[in-house]
Amino acid sequence: MNPNNERWQHYRQLCDAVLDGTADRDQQTEFEALILADPDMKRDYVQLLHLESTLRLRSGRGLSPVEQEFNVAAERSAANAPVQVDSPDPMSKPIAAGGWQRIALAATVLVALGLWSGRWWGGQPVIATMGTTDSCKWVSSDLPTNVGAALTPGRLILDSGIAELRFPKVDLRMEGPADLELISSSRCRVRAGRVYAEVKAGGEGFVVETPTSVLTDRGTRFGVNVGPGGDSDLTVLEGRVDAQHLASGVVQTVHPASGLRLTAGLTEPLQQTPQMSPAVAKTRTDDDSLRVVQLSTAVGQGRDGYVIAGQEESETDASGMLLVKRPPVNEGQEHWRRVACLHFDLTLLDRSTIRSARLRLQGLPSGLGYLSLTPDTTIAVYGLTDQSLEDWSAETLDWKHCPGIQVQPFQVDRQKTQLLGKFLVPSDHTAGVFGIEGDSLVQFLQADRNGGATLILVSETAGQGASYVHGFASSQNAELPPPTLRLGVAD
Repeated sequence: MNPNNERWQHYRQLCDAVLDGTADRDQQTEFEALILADPDMKRDYVQLLHLESTLRLRSGRGLSPVEQEFNVAAERSAANAPVQVDSPDPMSKPIAAGGWQRIALAATVLVALGLWSGRWWGGQPVIATMGTTDSCKWVSSDLPTNVGAALTPGRLILDSGIAELRFPKVDLRMEGPADLELISSSRCRVRAGRVYAEVKAGGEGFVVETPTSVLTDRGTRFGVNVGPGGDSDLTVLEGRVDAQHLASGVVQTVHPASGLRLTAGLTEPLQQTPQMSPAVAKTRTDDDSLRVVQLSTAVGQGRDGYVIAGQEESETDASGMLLVKRPPVNEGQEHWRRVACLHFDLTLLDRSTIRSARLRLQGLPSGLGYLSLTPDTTIAVYGLTDQSLEDWSAETLDWKHCPGIQVQPFQVDRQKTQLLGKFLVPSDHTAGVFGIEGDSLVQFLQADRNGGATLILVSETAGQGASYVHGFASSQNAELPPPTLRLGVAD
């Protein structure tokens, strides 16, 4: 250690700012990275914070429960860490009355130093920490939900977003809406919703309870989805999981590329069938003075459907959903690719009068795959320019006869289609209203000569493993609006 070098001097400047409570978020992040990478800086900061808390106590301001716990841990550390003679004199610095950010950062340092193993918080053991959170909206919680918070046994109810919980050897992500109970450092209970677990070496034996099962990890990556009635779907991506059915007591071992559904009465192989969830459609208004005409795939000769790679039968049914997915690259999961087709009847208006156009799609939860394995997804919209392929039927649409698609290998046929636009589906907001608009769509519709327009939806973003399948309301959906063209036409 050389306290006179530039790196140590920079540490001192950041340390002063943190202790004074004047450090901004970037400075706090940089400071944390420094002390976690350098044992001398870790020890120096622990000693400084310990001394500051002691001075606060002597000044009559007292210590919070968190500071009291920090003081005990720091005293233990000091017994094994000689005082640095080159540490700055804390008496020369004003002592901030706040300190919660400093305490949180000190907690991170102590974890890195191995001082908080087996620690207790408010009379309960700390079993996990709150990791990253992405657009989380919490309904209620017995536990703190800020990033880096220490988590004791308790319950978390997440309305939306994705929250990562870090157990000693397991990273667990809950995807809202979800209801999760933390039991111990090696056990949790999913009351409702979806979680995804990555178990590291040494974490084997981690248990996930559900209303109908007890799932014991044997070194793996797996997902669990608990439906409204308590039915539990287990998907194994890597390794294996022992699944005990509570009603019968029977234990089955589930391996990768397979799944199991455990209900109150039975167990069965997991079938990848769409599950409907309610969602609310949003509306928008046009800003111009053109007459607005709306055409949906449920009007006239309109139709819609989707295809699955390699499947030679129609996927159009009463589920009320269109599915779109690009499978993971080089993982042998091409059979999970899904492409959706939309057809709009343009005989109901004069195409030459179209001046503006917007495609509206209502996203809704598909119940397939895990958002934790899925980044923000770009979906491209192509227009079918080869009008000889326009006469497709929703009842007979299949993989080999999907218009505008070449299947071996998969690609969009650029000789028969035209890219009209793209839209982004955020991983934390899949149930919104999506679509495209603009001159390319207007010109494509104006160019129609046979009274119909086919649009093709293709995902351009691959996730990992059992990644999420994006769903959109179809013309068969009884609650949500089907794919719709909102057109501004001149009188």
